[in-house]
Amino acid sequence: MKVSVIIATYNGSRYLAKQIESIVGQTRIPDEVIIVDDCSFDNGKTKEIIDFYRKQYSFIKFIQNDTNKGWQRNFMETANKSLYDIVFFSDQDDIWTKNKIELMTSVMENTDIPILVSNYDVIDENDKLIETRKETSRLIYNEFSQNFMETVRPGCSMAVRKDIILKYSYLWIDKFPHDNFFSLIGLLFEQIITVDANLIEHRIHSSNNSGKRSFAVSKRASIQKVRNEQLKKIIASDEYKHINTEKKKIIESYLAWGQEREKMLLTKSYAKWILILRYGLKYYPTRKAYLGDFLSMR
Repeated sequence: MKVSVIIATYNGSRYLAKQIESIVGQTRIPDEVIIVDDCSFDNGKTKEIIDFYRKQYSFIKFIQNDTNKGWQRNFMETANKSLYDIVFFSDQDDIWTKNKIELMTSVMENTDIPILVSNYDVIDENDKLIETRKETSRLIYNEFSQNFMETVRPGCSMAVRKDIILKYSYLWIDKFPHDNFFSLIGLLFEQIITVDANLIEHRIHSSNNSGKRSFAVSKRASIQKVRNEQLKKIIASDEYKHINTEKKKIIESYLAWGQEREKMLLTKSYAKWILILRYGLKYYPTRKAYLGDFLSMR
């Protein structure tokens, strides 16, 4: 099987070279690396780094967007343009362990797993280790639960079969994160499996999207609206007919909750914040997130 890697860039010059070095230095070299720049405005620094590596590695391809599409669309459109059997998504500021592609591709070549994710270490702006996980190298099945709308693992840890991308991309709506989408597809229609190995040094810093939970009420409402619209599109699809009744009950209950939460945030209604407790806290990822809604409306 052949491998595509997609890197979405935007003003990424600070860490991009380290990210690319960790990909071209893999024990299994990808068959193509597609770098898509979303109108960086850093005096050409990001493109300069990309051009440097393009000259050295013929398998690196470059796409320059004419308009800013947003990272969600950048990844989804490029995933559909990729040529090969397994598609890996890459951030612009992480560091991959040398055997990431080899290990994950080997698992997918020897199984029928449609979507595979790994675990990861967390590093800071200076490559200092912040968090690590114990590794067992086992394959772990991720079960559907009431928290199905939370991404199982970030996109930078994800490998997806191209036929899955082609089969389900028509269900995707703009602004819904690509990793959230394929996590959802895995939980609803296919499988999403975790290989319990730390295959990335995932960087958390002030300029990236990972790990951020905004306290701005408008941002929270916007995210919930996109989630609601994504679920509505899935529910209206032919694919949804094949989901079992128990799953449908949870999905449709979540959507009812999500629509009420969206209204609550838009109107900044403390009464609705109390009333939404009739669903319990099961659709919030944490109790802190529920409290965060209250604080955002102040």
